[in-house]
Amino acid sequence: MLQISTTVKLIPFDEKLKLDKSKYKYEYDKFFEITCTSKVEKYLPILYRKSRTESINVFTNLLRDASANSYMFYSIKKLINYEWETIGYLFFAHPKLKSATDSDGNPLPCWALTFILSPNYERKGIMLDSSRKLLEHINNSHKINCFIAVVDKENIQSIKLLHKLNFEKVRWSDNDPRILYGKLKEPKEIVQIPN
Repeated sequence: MLQISTTVKLIPFDEKLKLDKSKYKYEYDKFFEITCTSKVEKYLPILYRKSRTESINVFTNLLRDASANSYMFYSIKKLINYEWETIGYLFFAHPKLKSATDSDGNPLPCWALTFILSPNYERKGIMLDSSRKLLEHINNSHKINCFIAVVDKENIQSIKLLHKLNFEKVRWSDNDPRILYGKLKEPKEIVQIPN
């Protein structure tokens, strides 16, 4: 667990969550609720699912991948009416799942950042503080200092957040609706956006 403030914390997830049936049900219900929004449908279609069953499958796969160290999967919890409630998620995909490449086609070992926050809690600094704290924690504990994020050109809030986290725009094209941002020693080395 990472304490962000007195009312916000990050909880890492993996398949151990399944051992507590009521907690597991609560978390996949929240996952469906938070990811079943028009914003997620528009900007993160890979996580958007119309049906609850499809959403549970995505959630279960993320837990499995977190257990296999392919993802770092965190829930953002906020203290609301004396209860810790899930209001969003932070994911880091391992380079073996999503890798950027340099001009010679060599993979760059960058962790890909994805974030989702319930619309009720946007523009309150929660995602900025949570992302900043987690990036610092990962850098200190795992010695990882290469991160990327792919963002839709129209997703202005996410672009502003990445700028505040000191990510730089490193790759874009008029023909692609996505922009690649990087936070690494030589971000200009990245030439290919991962799928």
